[in-house]
Amino acid sequence: MKRARYSDPGNRSQHHKVHIKVLNEIKDSPLRFGGGIEQACELYLVSRLAIDPDHPGERLYLERLASALSLPGDLVEKLEAEVSEAEPLAA
Repeated sequence: MKRARYSDPGNRSQHHKVHIKVLNEIKDSPLRFGGGIEQACELYLVSRLAIDPDHPGERLYLERLASALSLPGDLVEKLEAEVSEAEPLAA
């Protein structure tokens, strides 16, 4: 079965192109990332901590990343709660 690829319609920023590349690599080679739920959560958390989720493009990236990693919605909510608790400590 051929996996759907994310595309970059129009002229987008370099940052956006990196997001597209990461998502396509996950889609093309899911075993490269270990295939475990723990590693999928870690990848999501690292991405979430590195970007600004208030930006619509970055929020879309997180949504697509969660989908590509097959993370259930309730787990994503728990991960988001962890980040929210940790962010005041980092400030």
